[in-house]
Amino acid sequence: MWIHYFITFYRNLFKHKIFSFITLLGLAVGMASFLLIVHYVLFESNFDTFHKNADYLYRVERKITSQGQVHHLATNALIIGQLMKQDIPGVMEFARLHPKSGYAVVQYKDKSFFERKIFYADSTFLTLFSFKMVQGDAADALRNPNSVVLTESTARKYFGDEDPLGKEVMVLGKYMNNRSKVTGIVKDVPPNSHIQFDILSSIHHFLYSPVFGDGWDNTTFHVYVLLHPSADPKALQAGSYEFFKKYRGEYFRQYNYKEEFVLSPIKSIHLYSTVRGQLQEIKNGNYKAIYYVSGLAFLILLIAWMNYLNLTTARLIERLKEVGLRKVVGARPEQLVKQLLFEAIAVNTLTFAIALLMIQVATPGFNHFIGLPASLSPFANLKFWMILLGIFAISMAIMGIYFVFVVSSFKTSDILKSLSNLKIYGSMNLRRSLIVFQLVFSIFFISGTLTVYNQIAFIKNKDLGFDKDNILLLRQPYVAGSTTKLIRDTDQEYLGSNMTIFDNEIVRITGVDGITRSVYFPGDDYGQSALVRRVTDHPTNLKSVNQNMVNNNFFGFYKIQFIAGRSFSEESGTDAESVILNEDAAKLLGFQNPESAVNQFIMWAHQEGFEKREIIGVIKNYHQESLRNTTEPLIFIPRRDVRVTSAIKLTGLNMEATIQAIESRWKEIFPGIPFEYYFLDSFIERLYASDQILGRVFGTFSLIAILLTCFGLFALSLYSATKRTKEIGIRKVLGAGSNTIIWSMLKDFVYLLLGALIVALPLAYMISKRWLHEFAYQIKIGWWFFLSPAVIITVITLLTVSYHALKVAKTNPSLSLRYE
Repeated sequence: MWIHYFITFYRNLFKHKIFSFITLLGLAVGMASFLLIVHYVLFESNFDTFHKNADYLYRVERKITSQGQVHHLATNALIIGQLMKQDIPGVMEFARLHPKSGYAVVQYKDKSFFERKIFYADSTFLTLFSFKMVQGDAADALRNPNSVVLTESTARKYFGDEDPLGKEVMVLGKYMNNRSKVTGIVKDVPPNSHIQFDILSSIHHFLYSPVFGDGWDNTTFHVYVLLHPSADPKALQAGSYEFFKKYRGEYFRQYNYKEEFVLSPIKSIHLYSTVRGQLQEIKNGNYKAIYYVSGLAFLILLIAWMNYLNLTTARLIERLKEVGLRKVVGARPEQLVKQLLFEAIAVNTLTFAIALLMIQVATPGFNHFIGLPASLSPFANLKFWMILLGIFAISMAIMGIYFVFVVSSFKTSDILKSLSNLKIYGSMNLRRSLIVFQLVFSIFFISGTLTVYNQIAFIKNKDLGFDKDNILLLRQPYVAGSTTKLIRDTDQEYLGSNMTIFDNEIVRITGVDGITRSVYFPGDDYGQSALVRRVTDHPTNLKSVNQNMVNNNFFGFYKIQFIAGRSFSEESGTDAESVILNEDAAKLLGFQNPESAVNQFIMWAHQEGFEKREIIGVIKNYHQESLRNTTEPLIFIPRRDVRVTSAIKLTGLNMEATIQAIESRWKEIFPGIPFEYYFLDSFIERLYASDQILGRVFGTFSLIAILLTCFGLFALSLYSATKRTKEIGIRKVLGAGSNTIIWSMLKDFVYLLLGALIVALPLAYMISKRWLHEFAYQIKIGWWFFLSPAVIITVITLLTVSYHALKVAKTNPSLSLRYE
C-alpha cells in the first residue's frame, strides 16, 4: 500500500515538472532563508551563555553623577571587587581583567609576535568563567607573579609541538617587561564570548604597583562578580551609593560628586550594553537589529508557507478528480487520509532536504557576508536543530491538516459535477487577502532596505569635521630601553620607542604628507575623562569632559577647524601648560561664546591634584564617535611623548610602495617588533558594523521575500485564470478584445496592490523613523521613500501576473468553452 502511495506521489510530482520545481524551490528557499537568519540570531543572542556561572555573573560598571551630568562606564576601580566581596552579602567572588595598554611584543627564542589580545587577570578569573583548561590548574594558573596562560593556537604559534608548560616567554610592554612562565593552556576562546584573549597574565604586580595608589585612582579595570543565587542584583544596586559613601564620602563632598555601581549580567553585555569603555575585540551587537531580522525571518517563512498552499491549490483541481474517482471506486476515507498524509510527509521531507543542502552550501558565504566566524556551523548548535524540528512539525501540520481534512471532506458528487464552482482553500477573498499580506511585507522590506542603505550612505558621506582619508594608523607597544639592540632572550633592558627618530625618518619618505601622535584618534572610543572648572568657579562646581593628549600638530594634521584662538605651538614655551577646548566644552564651562573662552584659565584635575591651565583655542565640534551620538565636551592636553597611536598621512600616490618604505624604516628603528597597521576610514566604518549587517540582511532577504511573493502572485493568477476560463471564452465570443481581457485579469491585482500600498507605506514609515531615532544625525524621509517601493512592486506585480493574462487572452474560445 505504501509503495502505491509513493508511486502516486512520484507521478504527480513529475507530471508537471516545472510547476513542481517552482513549488518545492519556493518553499525550500523560504525554509533555508529562515534557518540562516536563525543561525545568525542564535549566535548573536547566545553570547557568554556557555559559562556554567552565566546566570550569576555580572560586570560591575560605574555610574558617575556630577553637576547633572551622568556618565556610565564599563570599567571600575582596582579595589572595587575586593571591597564588594568584603562588605556586601551575596557577592561570593570577584575577578578583575585589565586589557594590555597598547600592543606588546612576546618572544620565545627566535620567534616574536605583536600580541594585541593580552589581559592581566586575577587568579579567580579562570574559575569564575568557563574557559576550558587543556593543561594546568584553573585555580592556580595565575596565582603567582609573572605567570601566563595561553590559548591553544597561541601556544602552537610559539612552541609548535613542544610542551609549553614551564617554558618562559619574554613579554615586553607597559608594566610588564619580564620573563613569564607558561602555567596553563586553555581552549581557544569561543567566538560568542565578549572577552576575547590570546594571553592571560597574572594581575599580581598591579596590586603592589605604586602607580595605582590605594586602588581607587585607576578606574580602567573590568570587574566581574559572582552573586549567590538568592542575591537580588537590583537591591544591591540600590544600596551602591551608601557603599561608595563609606569609602569615598569625603571625596564626594569635596567635589560635589556621586558614584554608584551598576550590575550588568554578562549574558546581556553583547546585545544590550552601550556604555563606554567596552572591550573592543568584538564590537557589540544591537538587540533591536536582532528583533528586526527575527521578524524578517518569520515573515519569509509565512510567505513561503502561503505560497506553497497557493501554488499547490492552484493545481488541485486535477487532484480533486482523482479523489472523487477513488471515492467512487470504493476507497475508504482512512485510505485517502493515509495517502494525502504520506504525500504531505514526502513533500515536507523533500523540501527540508533541499533546504538543508542549501544551508550547507550557503553557510561559508553567509558567514563572511554577515561577519560571523568562518568556521561557525549552524549544524553544531543543538538549539538550531530544535528550531528546525519544530518548524518541520509545524509545516507538517499546515500541509497535512489542509490536504487531509479539507480536500477529503468534499462530496464526491460535487467534485464530479462541477470543479469550477468548488471553493478550494477557502474563498477567493481569503486568497486575495493572503496576497495583500505578502505584498504589504514586500513593500515594507523594500522601504526598510532603502532606508538602511540611505542612512549608511549618509554616514559615509557626512562631513565628520576632520580629515579621515589616506590616514594610516600604527598602534605603539609600550616598551622601554635601548633602540639599538635586537630583542634577545637574555636581555634585561628592552627595546624602547624612540618615536622622534621614527617621526623624522617617516616624513622624509616620498608619499608621506605628515605624522602625528595622540592617545585617541578621531573615531576612537574615549576611555579617559577629566574634571575641570573655571578658576573663578566654586571648587565643587566641577564639570566632566572627555580628555585627549595630543602632539602639537594634531589639529593641523586632521584639518580640524579652529573657531577661536590657535593651536599648540613648539615656539611658545607656555603651551605645555595650556589646553584647547571644543565648542561643547566651552559652552559647558559657561562661556558665552568661543571667543570669550580664549586666554581664560581653568583648573584641570589629574592624579596628583588640580593644575591651573590657560585656554588658548576653541575648535569646532567634530564627531569623535558614532553618529548615533551627539558631539560631547572635549579637552586637549599637549604632550610631546605620546606613544599610543601614530597617524601617518599619505598623499594617495603609489600607496603600496609608500607603506613598504614605512615598514622598512620601522624595522630599522624597531627591530624585532612586527609592523601592523590599519586605515582610519576603515576603522570608522566598524562603528556601523551592526547597521551594515542589518542593511545586508534586509537587502538580501528582501529580494528573497519579493521572489516568494512573485510565486504567490503567479499562483493566484493561475488559479484566477483557471476559474475564469469559461467566462473569458464567452467574452471573446461576444467580441471582447485582447486588451479588454488582459485588463479584466489585471485590474483585480491592481486593486490588491493599491490596498497593500495604503497599508504598507505608513507602517514602513513608522518603523523606519523609529530605527532612525537611534542616530543623532539622520536622513530625512522624502518622496523617494514612498515612490520607489510603489514603482518597484508595481512593475514586479504586473510582470508576474501578465503571463497568465496574455496566455488566457490568446486562447481559442472554442477550447475555453470545451473546458468542462
